[in-house]
Amino acid sequence: MWAWARSWRLKTHWDRGLALFIGANLLLAFTWSLAPPTRFDALTYHLVGPKLWVDAGRFISLPGNHFFGFPQTVQHLYAAQMALLAGRMNGAATLHAFYGLLMLVAVGGFAVRRFGAQPALLTVAFLLSVTSLWLQMTWPYVDLAPVAFAAVSFIALDQWRTAERARQARWLVLAGVMAGLVMSVKYTTVTWGVMGGLYILIYGWRQGLPRVVGPSSTLCCGGFAGGAALVAAHLGLL
Repeated sequence: MWAWARSWRLKTHWDRGLALFIGANLLLAFTWSLAPPTRFDALTYHLVGPKLWVDAGRFISLPGNHFFGFPQTVQHLYAAQMALLAGRMNGAATLHAFYGLLMLVAVGGFAVRRFGAQPALLTVAFLLSVTSLWLQMTWPYVDLAPVAFAAVSFIALDQWRTAERARQARWLVLAGVMAGLVMSVKYTTVTWGVMGGLYILIYGWRQGLPRVVGPSSTLCCGGFAGGAALVAAHLGLL
């Protein structure tokens, strides 16, 4: 994180102003995330299940709430957080704020490598200026988790495309696992795994690398299956 921040090289007043804007917004978001939860979704299911699990001392079925038919990766983490805090809900949003920070670090780091420090600063500042995104960092929701996982998955695919042949496999596995984690939060994000597979196939075909397409697709699908297995585990299918 520190190396990422230092790589920006703040040389102008504009850069310093953007950095100040970013720092102030992050500080305010993390401070607000310590407040007691008040949002409808959080008090209806995002924190209700974890609270019941902690009170029961184990993961139990919650048939009275249809929202718990969805993937529950982030809710399980909320349960772990509550267990450490003796069942308290205050500060639960800090976990979601962490995913927001991971997303910003991933996008900002990619922008630094590809476009330079100033575009990266502007990109991160622009994201934080989006009211709904900033507010999400202060609520104990789940929406920023798949965005962060998708950002890391995209970076891994980009690294695979430019990496040496001997190092391509590790990036594909990471991309696949991250795509699986995306789907372990929301079912609708299964499209991200499909798009990642298409990206591999199209790139391999255009580069005239037919021998790469098969193994690459296998590795990516294997990683994707590993992450997606979390969904089955949450639903009691494994």
